[in-house]
Amino acid sequence: MQARVDYAPKNRTLPIVSWALYDFANTIFSILVVTRYLPPLLKEITGASSPLGGAVALSMLLAGILVPVMGAVSDLTGRSRRYLTVTTILCVTATCGISFTQQAPLMLGLFLVANLTYQVSMVFYNSLLPTVCTADKVGTVSGLGVALGYVGSFSALLLAGPYVRAYGVERVFVLAGGLFLIFSLPIFFGVAERPGTPGAALSRELVADRFRRVLGTVRELPSHRSMLYFLLGNFFCLDAVNTTIIFYSEYLIHARGFSGRKVDLCLIAVQLSALCFSLWIGRRVDRAGSRSMLLWVTVVWIVVIGLVLLTGSYPVVLLASVVGGFGLGGIWVAGRTMILELSPPQRVGEFMGLYGMTGKFSAIGALAFGLLADVFSYDRALMFQIGMLLVGYFFFSRIAPGTRTA
Repeated sequence: MQARVDYAPKNRTLPIVSWALYDFANTIFSILVVTRYLPPLLKEITGASSPLGGAVALSMLLAGILVPVMGAVSDLTGRSRRYLTVTTILCVTATCGISFTQQAPLMLGLFLVANLTYQVSMVFYNSLLPTVCTADKVGTVSGLGVALGYVGSFSALLLAGPYVRAYGVERVFVLAGGLFLIFSLPIFFGVAERPGTPGAALSRELVADRFRRVLGTVRELPSHRSMLYFLLGNFFCLDAVNTTIIFYSEYLIHARGFSGRKVDLCLIAVQLSALCFSLWIGRRVDRAGSRSMLLWVTVVWIVVIGLVLLTGSYPVVLLASVVGGFGLGGIWVAGRTMILELSPPQRVGEFMGLYGMTGKFSAIGALAFGLLADVFSYDRALMFQIGMLLVGYFFFSRIAPGTRTA
């Protein structure tokens, strides 16, 4: 099969590293705000899990509506890097603002803005991948980005511990926002824009036109079976993955009674494991394609959640965290590569948008988790995620074998 996306004519170190460092930057926000510090803090303030679950679900639903449209707009205007810069700065501003309020409604509002702009920024980031590497290295470069992301998460956790002890947990959001901005600077200045249509500019008419086109693309999906199965599988699997990531710290603290330091060790274990596996996974994807890796990482996630549910033993949970690192790195590397393998020519941003949309809409599971945890138990909420993963595995298994970029 011929390459279906316009890739860079050659691999150059500076653009590749500049692009990959954005994964380093954005996972600092993800690990410190979304996973480690905000969920337990809001649980203490509100006494419930559902407010955060609602904020996550609403921000992701809004992102799900915006992402495919903005992906299509970036295809036409060729301004992915500019849009990435704007959304990143908005995310950083809202994140820092969380540090200056202890009122739960305002904290939730700021988080909603931060998470919305963070999620939208990812479609612009992903659509810049073909500008920095050749077609035969897309899996390797994607794996490099994911690996650097886990370096960022690991480093942020190590730095945040003493920072929180010195300045208090409410100030950690300034640290997260500041680090996110600093390590985003290389992609702002070191990566070229994608080629667009001459004279095309962002406007109300363009957005409306792109929205109609995205709806048309969605209606076309039944005739592109492998793309449809991939997007459906991605929806169900990322529902479980996103929800588990968001509530992992809260679950370990409030359901298992682990101390903050034990939770940090579990999160660090996940990041180190994901770091070690991401580059290897990228090379495997280049050689064997994305389908087999998507199936493997889905099984890994089922095993990990099963281990955590079966025992409250800290050593077993720590082992599950290590195993989870493989699945965490693999799902992003393989998924990002699969969408490039399946995207039609000159529509990579549009289909990256649909890929992003499935991930955003799948975060409805965060609201379901919060409600199940509040009404029944954390274990019931976690068991629900295994069912979602099984459905995702079914759809991934329906993707035509051998689908890969030449």
